[in-house]
Amino acid sequence: MVLLSACTAAPVVPPTDPTRTIAIVSAIGPDLILGETGAALADDQSQSIAVPQWDLDGVALAAARTALARRFTVVAATRIDPNETALDSTAAILGAARKGTLAPTPAGLILVISPSTSALNRQGHLSVDYGVGVSRWRALPVFGQPPYVHAFLAVTLIDGRSLTVVAQAAMKIKAREPSIFGEDETLPFVPLENFDWRDHWSDLTAKQHEQIHQLIAALLKQSVPFTLDKLPSP
Repeated sequence: MVLLSACTAAPVVPPTDPTRTIAIVSAIGPDLILGETGAALADDQSQSIAVPQWDLDGVALAAARTALARRFTVVAATRIDPNETALDSTAAILGAARKGTLAPTPAGLILVISPSTSALNRQGHLSVDYGVGVSRWRALPVFGQPPYVHAFLAVTLIDGRSLTVVAQAAMKIKAREPSIFGEDETLPFVPLENFDWRDHWSDLTAKQHEQIHQLIAALLKQSVPFTLDKLPSP
């Protein structure tokens, strides 16, 4: 008598459609800006504060992965430190793509989240409003304008084969109420009401540091899916 042992056939996994794969890159970096806007551009002041423990790139990558998982197979999620490889312009992003810096795994599309001058709240105040941070108008505290936390970033979608830009947009969040022009979106910033401002990061309390941390993370969690849902893609 021959006994046949039972065996279970391995499931057949269909190959991943390369046109529906995407690699995500976040280049927010480990730093934030503590800035003050003066009466003139020459009066602007800013400090770059290292907060690598906040892992803001990780927050952005997780939000992007969740938002894109319904439409794409995410094949890579990469952090790039802008202090080492700046991705602050379309030319810089495409240059990094051609060098193979962005996507360690081949993908049909590459999505880059990065600071951009096109995403500034006030054009010209680059040193104060660039990327993520907390800022205030130094000349206007008497008028009751509070400091604000911001995440002024952009998303760039690249075709992974031709390495050309498919779409590009400043990150936005849903507005609390429509503007007078009927727009339902706004740049990602939130006022810090009743905030006891200090000119140096070291003079702010640990509680204030954590308040800023949580607000920036919340802006990323809102702006990434909101922007990607509206971004045209193939």
